[in-house]
Amino acid sequence: MEQIELKIKIDEAVNDLIFQLKEQIGNKIECLALTGSYAINKISLDKPDVNIFLCLNEKASAETYIEIGEILTNLVNKFSDYFSIKPEFRPFKFPSPFIEKEPEVLMNLNICSILDKQGEFPFGVPKSVLTGFLNMQKVVFGKDVLGSLDISFNKKYIIKTAFRDLPIMGIQLKNAPSAYNLKKDLSLLMNESIVNGKTIAYLGVEIVLTDEELKNGKVLEFIRDKEKLVSFFQEKYGQKTADFVKEILEARKNFNSWKNDRKKVYEVFKAAYGLYESVWNRLLKENC
Repeated sequence: MEQIELKIKIDEAVNDLIFQLKEQIGNKIECLALTGSYAINKISLDKPDVNIFLCLNEKASAETYIEIGEILTNLVNKFSDYFSIKPEFRPFKFPSPFIEKEPEVLMNLNICSILDKQGEFPFGVPKSVLTGFLNMQKVVFGKDVLGSLDISFNKKYIIKTAFRDLPIMGIQLKNAPSAYNLKKDLSLLMNESIVNGKTIAYLGVEIVLTDEELKNGKVLEFIRDKEKLVSFFQEKYGQKTADFVKEILEARKNFNSWKNDRKKVYEVFKAAYGLYESVWNRLLKENC
């Protein structure tokens, strides 16, 4: 499938999902927003990735979550002639594709409840991540929930968040090679390594920025400019760690040609794990 045709079909799938959510559970939705690269029309068609923020209101129940699952299942089957839609719930679940087909479109549906908006981690998400959502979002239905939150934070908060989240990512990485059939599911290991690696990289940036840099949203520069991200790690962490970051970013760009290459997949996993160890060691120093 040509990339222009792929983009048209992805748009159709996203619009269909939005329509079905509004049609079937619209009275239970507080906010429905597109976020990330797709929302700002900078999606990579080599590894398409659609991020959606779905905040439910107080009317939602267990039945609502089943309805969402049915809507997503129907969507996957409806577009199966064109591509495989692979739902992900990063960083918690990396399920196998419902349908084995190329190309593959990742769909990360961030589902939360308005009842969980309070506290240090609104909706269970670090404020720094919500800030990224807010700066690259397009509300398509309901209220601007993210825009109404106080999601300001400082370095002390980032350090606390990192001590909560980084060990979880480390555990996931350690167990990833044992969670997949490495005779046939190399692409799944590679995908999880890339996703966790990128998240760790952004956290690695945040923990060394100053309060002023965090306040000014400097981390967004590195989310949007991958060359800056590699240069940052070279300056702050050294060449070896910068090479880990570069490997992860190259893997995302070359996902389709690398995903079944055992040597490449293992190299990407090692890069993600090496980055985790480097950022963890830096976190310990920053907390002194």
